[in-house]
Amino acid sequence: MGKTTAKAVFGVAALYLLSALPTLAADLILKVDNVKKSVAVTNTLPTKLTLLYLQGLDDRNLALFAHLDKGATVNVPLHFVMPAAVGPAVCEVGNQRRFLTVELK
Repeated sequence: MGKTTAKAVFGVAALYLLSALPTLAADLILKVDNVKKSVAVTNTLPTKLTLLYLQGLDDRNLALFAHLDKGATVNVPLHFVMPAAVGPAVCEVGNQRRFLTVELK
């Protein structure tokens, strides 16, 4: 076995280990409906929360207010055009303000 074969074996083993790790899920999942001008927000956390706004990648705040129970989905009307990507969501969980991860579909 040469060095090249050994590198290939280690490379395959490293890829296998990386693929076996659990993927990190987003705290909130947003599904935009441009026809209805709304967004379905799903809370994946095991607690209820209040979504206050999203942070845009251009440092603008996008108002999107909703109360979500754990595992709930709420339809929220859009008053702006949803960008292709957004930053974190600013929420109140309990009495604390938190920055949550967002997946935009």
